[in-house]
Amino acid sequence: MERDLSVATELAITLVSLAAVISVIVGVVYMGNNIKEETTGSIYEVKVNIYDDYVKSLAKSDTDNEMPTVTAYNILTTYEKVIIASANGDTGEIRYLLTQGSDLKNNLKGRVQLQIIEASVGGYIAFIHKRDCSWKVGACTCPNKTGFYTLKSEYNLVTGW
Repeated sequence: MERDLSVATELAITLVSLAAVISVIVGVVYMGNNIKEETTGSIYEVKVNIYDDYVKSLAKSDTDNEMPTVTAYNILTTYEKVIIASANGDTGEIRYLLTQGSDLKNNLKGRVQLQIIEASVGGYIAFIHKRDCSWKVGACTCPNKTGFYTLKSEYNLVTGW
């Protein structure tokens, strides 16, 4: 009888120890998942804030916004989370960047002027002007401005031209 009691005690101690180890493992995994989720969310927020600050500086910039078409395409694709739409004054196309991408990829030669305006709904709208357009002095001379006017009315934008 004494032997049966010692086996039962040994078995009980083993089960309690195993339960304690499993509890510690489950707790560590749970904490790790929470930390991962919080970190991932924080990293995403920081990334969007950096993007937003860069695009905001482009929108408020008084410097010349003329650049190679490849550079404008890179800006539009890199910052598509904050630049929500673009209109091309050469082709007249409107693109919602997250779903459609920029139409500049069809012709990456030459130079363009990139005008970025903050939208009232949050985010930014990009107008792609031809290199020789005089939008900065109040008169857009792009050949196909229909996309510009559509986005201006859709987002209630004030452009100065």
